[in-house]
Amino acid sequence: MDWKRNFTTVARISSTNGNAGQVVLSFLSFFPEDLNYEEPVYIEFDGLPVPFFIDDAQPRGNSKLIAHLTDVNCLKDAEELLGKEVMIALESETEEEPDLIGWSVFDQNGNKVGTVTDFIDIPGNPCLELDSKTVIPAAEDLILDINEDGQAIHLTIPEGLLD
Repeated sequence: MDWKRNFTTVARISSTNGNAGQVVLSFLSFFPEDLNYEEPVYIEFDGLPVPFFIDDAQPRGNSKLIAHLTDVNCLKDAEELLGKEVMIALESETEEEPDLIGWSVFDQNGNKVGTVTDFIDIPGNPCLELDSKTVIPAAEDLILDINEDGQAIHLTIPEGLLD
């Protein structure tokens, strides 16, 4: 789980609250008021961090928060989150990466599949949006070659992704 080094756990989902999908976040060594609601929080699913935005929040004491997370709209959805850790992304101190907008993307067979129109920086799961509005993963283990001079990136693209 190499992606975990880019995150810190700030809370755990300790219970549900009501029937509309609200959950209670129990904070560890972090204060609820220190959360930046403009940034997502992350919950691990199938070994990957999944972003959620906090749509609404009410403090409960000094270390708990009743929160509604985006797309968690019922008790059943909220129950699936019970016991899960809530993480925030750490500030990245890595070297600046090249701007990939306008770069050509090629598959593992050398076929051009599109041009990059956006870079979606999901920690642990970066993606490229192509001119066809297709979003493809750009994880390090999928990159075959990066040609900065030719502004081209060669990726192993999972079968069926471009269909």
